[in-house]
Amino acid sequence: MPSILDIGLSGLTTHQRSLSVTGHNIANAATEGYSRQSSVIQARPADFFGGASFGTGVEVTGVRRSVNDFFTTQLRSDISAFHYSDTLRAQLDQLDSLFSGVSTGLSASQERFFSALQAANDDPTSITARQVLLDEAQNLVKKFETLSGQLSEKEKSINQLIANSAGEVTGLADQIAQINVAIIEKSGGGNPEELPNDLLDERDRLLAQLAELVDIRTSPQVDGAINVFIGSGQALVVGGEAMNLVTQPSSYNAQELQLAIQTPTGTVGLNNTVSGGMLGALLTTRDQALGDSINALGRIAVAIADTVNQQHRLGMDLEGNLGGNFFNDINSSSAVALRTQASSNNSLPQDQIVEVSINDVNALKVSDYKLTFTSSTTYVLTRLSDQKTNAAIDASLTGTVGAIPATLQFDGVSLLLDRPSGNFATGDSFLLQPTNNGASDIGLVLDRPQQIALASPIRTSADINNQGTGVIAPGVVTDTSVALFSTTPGQLSPPLLIRFTSATTYDVLDNSGVTPTALVPPQTGLTFPPTPANALIPAGFGIELELKGQPQSGDTFRIDFNANGFQDNRNGLAMNAVQTTRILDNGATTLPGAYGLLIQKVGVQANQARQNTEAGKTLLQQSQARRDEVSAVNLDEEAARLVELEQAYSASAQVINVAITIFEALLGAVRR
Repeated sequence: MPSILDIGLSGLTTHQRSLSVTGHNIANAATEGYSRQSSVIQARPADFFGGASFGTGVEVTGVRRSVNDFFTTQLRSDISAFHYSDTLRAQLDQLDSLFSGVSTGLSASQERFFSALQAANDDPTSITARQVLLDEAQNLVKKFETLSGQLSEKEKSINQLIANSAGEVTGLADQIAQINVAIIEKSGGGNPEELPNDLLDERDRLLAQLAELVDIRTSPQVDGAINVFIGSGQALVVGGEAMNLVTQPSSYNAQELQLAIQTPTGTVGLNNTVSGGMLGALLTTRDQALGDSINALGRIAVAIADTVNQQHRLGMDLEGNLGGNFFNDINSSSAVALRTQASSNNSLPQDQIVEVSINDVNALKVSDYKLTFTSSTTYVLTRLSDQKTNAAIDASLTGTVGAIPATLQFDGVSLLLDRPSGNFATGDSFLLQPTNNGASDIGLVLDRPQQIALASPIRTSADINNQGTGVIAPGVVTDTSVALFSTTPGQLSPPLLIRFTSATTYDVLDNSGVTPTALVPPQTGLTFPPTPANALIPAGFGIELELKGQPQSGDTFRIDFNANGFQDNRNGLAMNAVQTTRILDNGATTLPGAYGLLIQKVGVQANQARQNTEAGKTLLQQSQARRDEVSAVNLDEEAARLVELEQAYSASAQVINVAITIFEALLGAVRR
């Protein structure tokens, strides 16, 4: 037969413990990550007496956390997504401000350069106008260098943030592993009602902090510990053991940090499979948005330098000399050397020669490339912007290299492959960056205003005694490296005379002497009108010339060096046309348009990141609300529970008083 006193004491003890749990809830109402706890109460085993079952009271069998594992996991996922979007937004906003700012962007400097060029064309003999052009050219170069330097510093800053964040991940992983050990030691064999609840809350709080840095996946163990995985399934925490998330230099660039997991058996590279959280956003910014921006800016610099140089070389300066390069040569040995990064893991001796030269800016892509040899004679070339390989990039890329040296042509570049010690080896790999250094490499070659070649080096004229209606055009110079221009400075070698032998035929003659003579080889009996119309002078002379109207037999036309033609601005006008000519993206984009596309792309990405951040914030708030609905402490509910337990406690005390009264009555009856 159960004792009334024992029953009362069990109730008193049970409700006292429940009051402690409720008080613990109230005390931790504002504690971050705290989950509401409740005592698990059940009746004691009954006593059987006289064929009947008599209750023996109540007991607390455990303390249970109010949690929903699905809501907790979803909350961590939303935390990771929000911090990814928010960090990406902050980084892209900085890029957007840099490129679109009136004082920080390129647009104003580019516009001032071409405006100064037009002003020099308006008065080709003005030294002042020419000097202003040189000054604006130098300012344009400095703007490219400044932007390049700022992007480089941002890249360094992101690398440092990646290293710091990796250290934070390692620290959190170590704390989680320690808590796993404590939970295993204090848990009751995995029984959810006998787990150390406050330690579980602390672990969940650390996991939430970890999710801010990187997307994680978790897997519980039967002993109460939890395993944590990142990337494509690499273990960060296994039971009581934590791995280190570290950074190591890229095999192509020691300045670029890559993430790796350091385990007791070695270090395993993550190959940038880490996603989500702050770390994922930093990697996305560096490897995509920032990398693309550097390449896009470099491509614009390369395009300006190359197209202006090509046209400037076709002109004549104020001192009667043929023009040279205006900006640095885009295919100088120093520029070519910077375009290839060899893997540090390449075969020895590392004498492989992989050189990238640019031969067509119109076909250049905003992308890096990776070249990997799969055998001594086969390769895979990957365009990193879209992951296309070999023939998908260019039909000529068969994936096979014959005898070296060999040359590959694709996307406006020429790739030279050679190796003094023999063939390439399986696994040899190279990062190709045609435009990555374009903005930092650009420089001004000219240092005197007289060197600006605004004039064309040729002039044309018609004999005043011509009988026909033929009118000769001023002519366009297409190549000054041919013998006609390069043999003798300051003159054509030789001057040319066009003499019509009939209305439909003509000869091109050497006009250097008193009497015109045949060229070697002869250019006689040519058909008029020529095909195409600008092919009056045969190919190979570096001149395109058109004659309109109908000449008669005996009519003559002269092509001479433009001696003292300093008022001429034909070549300067052609240089200025570079600004409005579609010289990029296979004839689709102008120079200002290319920079506008860069601003637009970064702006769209930044705006999308802002929208994702707002959406992520809403989802995070919803997930937090769902978790709090289950786990958070409601002070009103706890107060009501407190009153309820206080009454139950008092009632149990009253049961004890009754038991004592009965006991005293029995004692009194015995005494009588």
